[in-house]
Amino acid sequence: MRTLQMFARPIAIIAIGAAAVLASPTLASAMDLDRDIAKTGWYGGFAITVDEVTAVTEDGGTTLDLKISYENLVAETLNPPDKAYLEVNGGEVVDISFNTTKISGFGKGKGTATAALSSTASDPDEILDNTVLVYGETDGNLTKIPFAADSEVESLEPRGITVGQTIATWLRS
Repeated sequence: MRTLQMFARPIAIIAIGAAAVLASPTLASAMDLDRDIAKTGWYGGFAITVDEVTAVTEDGGTTLDLKISYENLVAETLNPPDKAYLEVNGGEVVDISFNTTKISGFGKGKGTATAALSSTASDPDEILDNTVLVYGETDGNLTKIPFAADSEVESLEPRGITVGQTIATWLRS
């Protein structure tokens, strides 16, 4: 197999017997990337799992579509937290729009989110490797869910209280 470079897109010539077949990826498939993330962080009474991210690069920008699973960790029916943003390349802050519904106490649900990046990178892999979903503020509870495969989630996992356990606060004057 030989690979030719035309218009910055690879074209493969595959020899099958005496015939040759020209195979070229479509423009849409060359610029789209689906990545399984399967990483969980905790914020606002929920376990939040980013299941999958799809990056669609076109016209000098990239749209990220997220599939998210939520687990409500409290007894009250609540909307999953939507006060979050994407951190791109370690500093650029990008707004994200969530589509979720209320989840009953101790229940589970699914949602989606979308963000438009003005990234000039043409490689969707590079874009996802440098993007992190962030919940919270730097001076409080902060949860970071990176899309790079080799990066770990930064989050405080809630701890349960055993039945009959006593919690005391000691005050000093």
